[in-house]
Amino acid sequence: MAPRVAACIGKDGSSSARARALRIVDCSGCIRMADLARSSGVVPRSATSLVEALVVAGLVSRHCDPRDRRSSLVCSTTAGHACAERITAARRQAADQIFGALGRVERSQLARILASLSLEAGEHERFR
Repeated sequence: MAPRVAACIGKDGSSSARARALRIVDCSGCIRMADLARSSGVVPRSATSLVEALVVAGLVSRHCDPRDRRSSLVCSTTAGHACAERITAARRQAADQIFGALGRVERSQLARILASLSLEAGEHERFR
């Protein structure tokens, strides 16, 4: 999966964080910078750096929020949407390879267990 993600996001070692941010933006359509930071689990300054790198790569655009001029909206571009789709496909392919040995019932049980653990850990939003 890593080579596909790196081809979209960049090869400077932060592709995992950028990929997650891009997927969050793409799933949201447009998202306020503060909400992206919260959803990504990073501090606002880190979100700013992530978004700047994605803007430079042409994967997202940044605009003033018309409802609150102090806030920025981050929106996925056409190239960003295509990249997010490739990332999602690569993640699904990797998951199929990893969990392919499990039967349908075992996969269902694992999904329930992981969902319970995620909720317990405070991860309420999931991006597939």
